[in-house]
Amino acid sequence: YIGLSLFVQIFAGLSFDYYIAKVYHSSQEDPATLKNKIASLNGYLIFAGFFITSLFLLFGNLYIKSFINNSNPAAFRYVIMAVLTGVFNGHFKFYNSLLINREKPWRYLWANILNLVTTVGFSVLVLKMCPLTLEGPLWGRVLSCGIIFIFSFTDVTYTYGLAFKRDFITPAFLFCLPLVITGFFQWILSYSDRYIIK
Repeated sequence: YIGLSLFVQIFAGLSFDYYIAKVYHSSQEDPATLKNKIASLNGYLIFAGFFITSLFLLFGNLYIKSFINNSNPAAFRYVIMAVLTGVFNGHFKFYNSLLINREKPWRYLWANILNLVTTVGFSVLVLKMCPLTLEGPLWGRVLSCGIIFIFSFTDVTYTYGLAFKRDFITPAFLFCLPLVITGFFQWILSYSDRYIIK
């Protein structure tokens, strides 16, 4: 679950959490340009998340047959939950980086406290409802990630908007491509053994 969600997070987040520092400080003196750039990054994160989720909805069973041994009937649901966790976390990482560059430490703190409290709260609640199962930690994670995604998306969209301006996105992809590839290599080193070792 964690390995798949982190894999998805690499491609759903597109390393925009690193690029946002460059955008923010290079365009800080031009508020209109800064707003358009961040709105476009926000828009493409949503598009990437929707695209990746759609792929797993269509081909999730193929993924299960290829990489998961002795899968149970809930495997497809667990896969989609892991994918959503990665997508939601990708946007939240972007939001956290934006808050740091905006010098908003208290909002950063409260956003991450919200993440902690909802993760623990939902996990305990579902564990009480479904004891001795994986449902508690899995639902706790995906529900808390959904809440922090709503929080981060709402704040970013309210402040900067939502756009799909290609002239801002092309340099972002050129900058982030090596970072995405590096993130993928790091994932291979950290998590590929889960798929190789039977």
